[in-house]
Amino acid sequence: MIGQWQATGQTPAKATTATVRSRRIAAEVGPPVNDVILAFWQWAARRYPERQPGRMNGEPVGYKIALKLLRSGREPTSATSFGPIAVRECQRMMVAEGRSRTYCNMNLCRLKRVFKWAVSWEMIPPSVLTALQTVEGLRKGEPEAKEPEAKEPEAKEPEAKETAARRGVDPEHDASAWKRLGPRNRDLIHLQLWTGSRPAELLNLTTRDIDRAGVVWLATLGDHKTAHLGKARTLCFGPKCQKILAKYLDDRAPDVRLFRTSVNTLRQAAAGACRRSGAPRWTPYQLRHSFAYRARAEAGLYAAQKLLGHSSAKMTEGYASADLTSAIQSAAKAG
Repeated sequence: MIGQWQATGQTPAKATTATVRSRRIAAEVGPPVNDVILAFWQWAARRYPERQPGRMNGEPVGYKIALKLLRSGREPTSATSFGPIAVRECQRMMVAEGRSRTYCNMNLCRLKRVFKWAVSWEMIPPSVLTALQTVEGLRKGEPEAKEPEAKEPEAKEPEAKETAARRGVDPEHDASAWKRLGPRNRDLIHLQLWTGSRPAELLNLTTRDIDRAGVVWLATLGDHKTAHLGKARTLCFGPKCQKILAKYLDDRAPDVRLFRTSVNTLRQAAAGACRRSGAPRWTPYQLRHSFAYRARAEAGLYAAQKLLGHSSAKMTEGYASADLTSAIQSAAKAG
C-alpha cells in the first residue's frame, strides 16, 4: 500500500476486505521510519515548489533538518515504535551540538508535524502522534537550554545613538563599505531599507508587477514566501524608491525580472564590501529588521506589520520589539 501511495500520491480508490485487513496489520507492525521520511519528503517537494529554478523553498530546507534527526544514530525501525524517548534523544542530540533552545523547539515541532502527516495518510495509528505530543519543548532557564543570541543590543543609556532607525543594520553609516558596492547592489539595498522587502521579493520583481498609477507605486507579488498559504504581499514604493526603479523600467518584456542577479550574489557582495573596508559584517536579510524598527517607531506596530507583510503583530514584534529609548523620551515629554 505504501508503494502504491508513493507511486500515485493517493490512497486506493476502493477499500476491499483484503485492504482493510492489510491496513490493520500495517497499523500493528508499522512502516519503517525511512518509508515515512521518503513519503513525507516527496509530498513536501510538491507542497512547497521551487520559487526559482534550482532554489529550494525555505520550508522544505527546514524539514530536511528534522528528517535527518529521525535517521541520525538510529537503526531502521518501525515508525510505530518511535516514541517519546526517541524524540527526547533527538532533543539531546541538538543540545549536544550547541543548538539554541528556539532551534531545538522549532525542530521538535517539525518532527511532530511529520508524524501528524503520516497519521493523516493512515501510515501510522493516531496513538503514535498522541504519545509524541506529550514531549514538551525546552523552556527558558533550563540548564541544558542554550538561549539564542539577542537580535537587538540593549542601549546602556537613553541618549545612546543606537536609535530605532539604526537597529539591525544600516550600511549607509558604514560609508567605506557602502562605496565598495556596485551600483546595482547599492540600489537593491536601498530598496530593502526603504520597503522592508525580502531580498527574493525584489529579485523576482517584474514590470508587470508594479502599478504606477498613484503617488505611491504598488507591487502585488504573485510569487513570495507565503504565497502557498494564500497570503497576499504588496510592496509600497515611495518617491526615493521610484527614482531607483525608473532606471530599470526599460522596454524589456513585462515578465522579465528587473534585477538579473541572485540572493547569494547580493549576500556575497555585501560580505565582500564589509571585509575589504573592515566594517562589521551584515547581510541583506538584516536590512528588513532595520526597516522594521524604523517603521514601528515612526508609524506604529500595525503599520509595520502591514508593510512587512506579516500575518500577525506577534511576528512583527519579533522583528522590531518596542524601543525603550523612544518610550522613555515619550514619558519625559508627557510629564
